[in-house]
Amino acid sequence: IHESPWLNLALYPDELDYRRRAPLRPTWHNLQTSVRATDDPWEPPERDGRRLVYLSLGSLGSADVALMRELVALLADTPHRYVVSRGPRHDEYELADNMTGAEFLPQTSLLPHVDAVITHGGNNTVTECMWFGKPMLVLPIFWDQHDNAQRVHERRYGIRLPTYPLTRGALVT
Repeated sequence: IHESPWLNLALYPDELDYRRRAPLRPTWHNLQTSVRATDDPWEPPERDGRRLVYLSLGSLGSADVALMRELVALLADTPHRYVVSRGPRHDEYELADNMTGAEFLPQTSLLPHVDAVITHGGNNTVTECMWFGKPMLVLPIFWDQHDNAQRVHERRYGIRLPTYPLTRGALVT
């Protein structure tokens, strides 16, 4: 990261951050998280006794149609209900009967209503899950997601699983 001599902002909760050998310079300020505002509130489906799980792999991860199809198939016969952020290629796969979703969803309006989150481990989703106190099952795909997944797992705020290949036993257990 190119450091500014005037101001540097970090968005990462202390609960997940690494201990540093040397403190950051005084120009660094950690805001912990930045919870985005959404335009419209999200209305959850009526509770029916089953857990409600949010599945979001972000814009890029959800564009992997083969992965999304695999996740839908693996989760289809579980006892839970799912809200799926389907992404830009949403019209290329179908959801199972225990799922609802849309191309894009207002994540910060949705998170207070779910019991858990299956995520790619992007920084926004991880920090927003921490803000709302939601446990995560993290399936990292690229970039910072691997480190975020590892920290969530090590600090016991969720579980990291290998994204490729997934197995029903590992995902549902």
